[in-house]
Amino acid sequence: MKTTIYKVLFISLFVIYITSCIGLADKQAETKSVLTSFPMPEIPSFISSPEDQTEYIVSHYWDRFDFSDTTLISLADITEQGFVDFVTILPSVSNGQANEAINSMLSKSHIADSIMFSHFTGLADKYLYDPNSPFRNEEYYIAVLDYIMSSPKISETDKLRSIHLFDIAMKNRHGEIASDFKYNIKGGRSGTLSKLKSEYTILFFNNPDCGDCARVKSYLATSPKIVELVSNKDLTILSIYPDEDLKSWMDEEYPESWVNGYDLSQEINSNKLYDLKAIPTLYLLDKDKRVILKDSSVEHIYEWLNKNII
Repeated sequence: MKTTIYKVLFISLFVIYITSCIGLADKQAETKSVLTSFPMPEIPSFISSPEDQTEYIVSHYWDRFDFSDTTLISLADITEQGFVDFVTILPSVSNGQANEAINSMLSKSHIADSIMFSHFTGLADKYLYDPNSPFRNEEYYIAVLDYIMSSPKISETDKLRSIHLFDIAMKNRHGEIASDFKYNIKGGRSGTLSKLKSEYTILFFNNPDCGDCARVKSYLATSPKIVELVSNKDLTILSIYPDEDLKSWMDEEYPESWVNGYDLSQEINSNKLYDLKAIPTLYLLDKDKRVILKDSSVEHIYEWLNKNII
């Protein structure tokens, strides 16, 4: 009799347990299915100034995102768009706070799930590193690389790519003196970047066979502000062909007001003086050849010159 009672009791409890689990699973599934947008943080009512609100959003951006839910990876409108919106608002805060927010995001994804962590480092590659990304930002990408290199959870083998990219990214950073190099021009003469005398220098790595290089060349040659600065000797445009095959470069025409050279010794590529992962690559330098803008768009350079030079 007691055995029968225990069996009935056990079955009853088991049914209750299964029912509860099914109910919980249904509830969780329902929660995941109704998520249609990124779960933004709720700003406390006592934070009123726009600056403080922005700082709060950046610091708490990922608080309500479930990094353990790998189904969110396939929901690009939520996860990927959320990442894009995140990197878009980072410039609104200090570099220190931006780096802390990036580190927090990576740490949460890493702790939650290795697949999610791989997804987020992939998003960082896509949006912060890829030369074709409108959100490309090397300083933020350095923070990503630094996290990967310093994490004890990542094997030394898996860190090799990040170490290589970090070494390249640390060259010619904003505020540093750009790597010097020797160039040759048609006719046999030569010069060096460091010996150019002007308030500003646009360093323009390009290739005649590159379609976008032609667009940038035309932009630089026809933009009124740039033409004026070059004419007044306030700006030097140093156009450099970094590759070995000189025939196409010799046949190409460049404005005579520019300094048009090629890398005869191939030191730029062989010594990896500059990160030329994409062509064209442009830098804006000051009179001491310190980097103002690195790997920038020609439009951004024009905007900076137009804004900062009367």
